Amino acid sequence: MLRTYFTGWRSKGDLYYSGAHFERLAGGGDREGAADGFEAADLVAVTMLKVSVAPHGAVNLLTDPEGHWHRLLSAIPRDARLEEPASDPLVAEGGPAWELWERLVNRDRTYPSSPDGVRSVVAGKLMARKRPHLIPVYDTRVKTLFRRPKTDHRRVGAG
Repeated sequence: MLRTYFTGWRSKGDLYYSGAHFERLAGGGDREGAADGFEAADLVAVTMLKVSVAPHGAVNLLTDPEGHWHRLLSAIPRDARLEEPASDPLVAEGGPAWELWERLVNRDRTYPSSPDGVRSVVAGKLMARKRPHLIPVYDTRVKTLFRRPKTDHRRVGAG
């Protein structure tokens, strides 16, 4: 399935599944010089996974008016990997990935400067774009593949 996803070609000569472009579009969101902030290519990349950011939210992400996006992304090493125990503090409550998630999603309206139109799925995909080896894409398609309930908020493999 993965081979088909990443190598299947359409008759027009491009990859059949748009999501196959997500991680590497424009050199990837974690490339040097782009890893510590959001760029237009990141906003286009998430559209490859069938989500988008509201216009004012996009402006917020791109301009980083309070510097939170740069501060938090730069605190998460580009080479951090999910399978390495040393990465646990990055994603644990209080860690930079946790705070980035909280600021992007802003469920309890704690952060007035959070971007419009970013909810949990969009936030997860933005974070996966910036740190693909640490933050996996976890959406309804992945939940279905792993037979997880739609409202599942646990990690794959937990419980």
